[in-house]
Amino acid sequence: HAAREAELRAAAAREEVSGEAAAAREKRAADDARIAEQRRERRRAELTADGAACEAQGYLWSQDADTVTLHALVPAGTRARQVRVQLLAREYAAGTRVARAIDVSVDGTAVVAGELGGAVEVDEDEDDEDIDWSLQDLPGDARSRRLVSVCVRKLHPGAGVRRWWDCALVGGQRIDTTAIAARATYGARANAGASASGGRASGESGRASGSGVGGGEYKTFKEVFAEAEAMFKEKVRNRKPVEIDLSNEGARDGDAVAAGSARAPTRADDQDRSPLPPAADTGREW
Repeated sequence: HAAREAELRAAAAREEVSGEAAAAREKRAADDARIAEQRRERRRAELTADGAACEAQGYLWSQDADTVTLHALVPAGTRARQVRVQLLAREYAAGTRVARAIDVSVDGTAVVAGELGGAVEVDEDEDDEDIDWSLQDLPGDARSRRLVSVCVRKLHPGAGVRRWWDCALVGGQRIDTTAIAARATYGARANAGASASGGRASGESGRASGSGVGGGEYKTFKEVFAEAEAMFKEKVRNRKPVEIDLSNEGARDGDAVAAGSARAPTRADDQDRSPLPPAADTGREW
């Protein structure tokens, strides 16, 4: 009887240990699934950072201050040799070679095509083989679709000015660019740099460039242009006139003569400046 009780207690202990082990395995599996889902969510967030998920139109897109990345959705099992990417509608804008449209095709069939949300820079000798793109899996997709990711460089309106796109393709889903967090961050960095360099060059320039920077305020192109125009007008107002002697005596003494006001030299001037004796003494006309 005692042996039977000991055997039952041992069996119960084994069952308890087995149950705890099973619970631990289930917990680990749940934790692994949760971590994997978080990674997928983070990855999908990166694919639409400051952009949007336009899956109905067959693409996702993201952007930063200088580039836009279009992620075209392609069927499961797509291989790189099947893909062709083209940047179309090429022309020159302000001396820069640009493209205004894109076409992504698989086995000759377009999966994403249309006019880009803005002009993008292309190299003079760049062709379809030189376009920067990659092929990857779409994280967590039930249909195991893949992505053809094309990264392009934005054409900006001017030096120090950045344009944030509100859509990747014309006619696609638009976003509110004023809500982009990176926009304020970039604006604060750019303005801080301008303030520092302006402060070294001129106190007035430093005060103009530094306004609003301390709070991380972003300045629009219109505001930056207005500041630059005001600084230019102030510089013109404070410019000191330079006197230029346009008299004949000043010209003979080697003084500068304003461009367009110099008169043609005369024979008398040549004789005055000549180191030689008068023509009568030399026996020839001078």
